[in-house]
Amino acid sequence: MIEKLAPSDRAQNGPFDSSELNLAPGFIDFGALRLVPKPGVGIKIEVEEATGKVVAITIDVADSTLQVSVFSASKLAGLWSEVLSQLETSITADGGSVLPYTGQLGRGIDTRVSQQDGSSRRIRFIGVDGPRWFLRGSITGAALEDLVANEQIETVFRSIVVHRGDQAMPPREPLELLVPAGVIAPPRPLS
Repeated sequence: MIEKLAPSDRAQNGPFDSSELNLAPGFIDFGALRLVPKPGVGIKIEVEEATGKVVAITIDVADSTLQVSVFSASKLAGLWSEVLSQLETSITADGGSVLPYTGQLGRGIDTRVSQQDGSSRRIRFIGVDGPRWFLRGSITGAALEDLVANEQIETVFRSIVVHRGDQAMPPREPLELLVPAGVIAPPRPLS
C-alpha cells in the first residue's frame, strides 16, 4: 500500500474535502472543485478540445499560475507518491530535469521540461492525497523564484474544496469538472 501524502494539518487548513466545511454562499461550483473568488485572482477553465470536457482549472495570482486537476483515489492508498515517481521518470526520459521540492504541502518536484522548439520551461508539481481523492497542481511564473509569490499560490491551493461525491470510481479517474452556472464566456481550449 502506498502511503497518503498530505500536510498533517490538511483537514484544518486545506485543501479541504467538502464534508469538512459548511460551504457558505460565495464558492464557485466547478463540480468536483469549489473555489472562493478573491480580488486579484483570475480563474479560467481548461477544456479538452476533442471532447469539450473541462479537465483543469487555471488560477492566476499576480505573475504566477496554478493549474489544478482532481482525481478519484482509494480510501487507503495514496496516489501522490506514485504520480511523483511517474512524473520524474517521464520528464527525465524526455530530456528534462527534476529536483525535489518541499513546501507547506510537503513533497513536490521542481522541473525543467523540454519544449518541442528546443527550449525548456520550469514547472513545479505539487499534490495532496485527500479522502478518496487526489488533487494535483502545476505552478509556473514568479512563484518559482519568489517566496512571497510561492506562499500566495500554495495558500490558494490550500483553499480549494474537493467535492468527491459518493459514486464508486477506480483510482486515477478524473473527477467531473463543470462550467459554473452563470458563466457566459466560452471556455478556453487547452493549448
